[in-house]
Formats: sequence, structure tokens, C-alpha cells
Amino acid sequence: MGIHEIENACIWVIEMFFRDAASI
Repeated sequence: MGIHEIENACIWVIEMFFRDAASI
């Protein structure tokens, strides 16, 4: 598992977090 995959995972988590926050 490379750094690029970890970055993509972090971006995905942040996107989901903001999507939930925007729906509230």
C-alpha cells in the first residue's frame, strides 16, 4: 500500500464527511 493509495483514502473520507455535513 503506497502513499498515493493512503492519500486517496483520506480524500474519500473527507468527501464523505463534507457530504454528510452538507446534508444536515
